[in-house]
Amino acid sequence: MEKNTKEISKKPLNNLCKYCGKELIMMKIKMPFGEKKEKFFTATCECVIAKRKKQDEENQKQKIILLLKKNGFETGKYSKMTFNNWKNKTTTATDVSNKATDYINFLALNKRNWLYLFGDYGLGKTHISVASARKIAIKYNLNPSIVRWVEYCNQIQDSWHDKSINVDLNWLMTAQILVLDDIDKKNASEWTLGRMYDVLDYRYINDLPTIITANRSITSLLAFWSKSNETQDLSCAIISRIMGQLEKVIHFKGKDYRFHGGNI
Repeated sequence: MEKNTKEISKKPLNNLCKYCGKELIMMKIKMPFGEKKEKFFTATCECVIAKRKKQDEENQKQKIILLLKKNGFETGKYSKMTFNNWKNKTTTATDVSNKATDYINFLALNKRNWLYLFGDYGLGKTHISVASARKIAIKYNLNPSIVRWVEYCNQIQDSWHDKSINVDLNWLMTAQILVLDDIDKKNASEWTLGRMYDVLDYRYINDLPTIITANRSITSLLAFWSKSNETQDLSCAIISRIMGQLEKVIHFKGKDYRFHGGNI
């Protein structure tokens, strides 16, 4: 993902750094933005540059941590949905964790970068999606968002009658990393499929990383959603975009962990 950066060239001086004793360097900096783009010079040292870089990275990390809290990743059960808390959750826990970690480590921000998690209830799909989004946010400095799809569509419909409810789809479309949870929790109407298409089409066009959870496999969604010609067309369009941007699929198997006193 492209970032605004400074163009820097270095020239050695005959003075020494008072911190580390190494030779100072003259830095020639060209700013890439702003009204004034003139060049200017400053004397510094490699150790100072390294400290500043480390501090910038730490500041960025703290910013992302604040965004995680603001966007709900550190509240309630979501706060406990980490990879450290995932160990031995199910019989396939290690395999699931390894596949999710591969997705995170080799995530391409300008190519196929979607993750699809599916399987029965109570196997940890939401847990791994939240844990993955959190790691991606910190690793790549991305602003994360999560939405429980069916509940959010209900909120939108409620807003038609209650003008005090302010909802829109723009934040879902533009989120730098999005978890779209439980897309097939219940049968979808033409309206809800239309809104899902709007979100996924925008994210598909703009190569935005997206993590999707469902009970059904991608191919099974077509039969589940295709109750009319209109919903069939939308279903095909949605599935086409998921397949076109898909990097990895993780199939969750096993027994509902919640039935055995667990908490995923």
